Amino acid sequence: MRFIRRNKNIILSLVVFFILILLCVQVKNILFPNDGLAVYGNRLEGKVELNKNLDKDIKKDLTTGVKKVKSRVSGRIINITITLEDNVSKSNAKSYAKKALASLNDEEKKFYDVQFFMVKEKETKDFPIIGYKIPTAENITWTKDR
Repeated sequence: MRFIRRNKNIILSLVVFFILILLCVQVKNILFPNDGLAVYGNRLEGKVELNKNLDKDIKKDLTTGVKKVKSRVSGRIINITITLEDNVSKSNAKSYAKKALASLNDEEKKFYDVQFFMVKEKETKDFPIIGYKIPTAENITWTKDR
């Protein structure tokens, strides 16, 4: 008892401090109720695993006119960046995107949106162009301003 009487101010301040921490946690839970959930929610249920060598497969199918291929998955979107040589025309670039799309299997095409970025080392009036294909579409949709 003697210890409690001597240190009652410290004990009281510790109790108040812990009560304040508990209140702060409750306020945080009220203001941010879904903080612990996944960023994409349940949109990635049934996710199809992609081929680990997708970049190499696309590069192998596109033998001429392509310098570099890079792919990145973000949620349900596959971003494919194809760096082209300077002598490639816009129509050839669009055909390269169709060939790259053929590198994906049917299951991957039904699950993912695919976005193509066709770029050159130096930006021109025709490049870069962007194409987009959703799972329900038959064709790739291209940017209108190019």
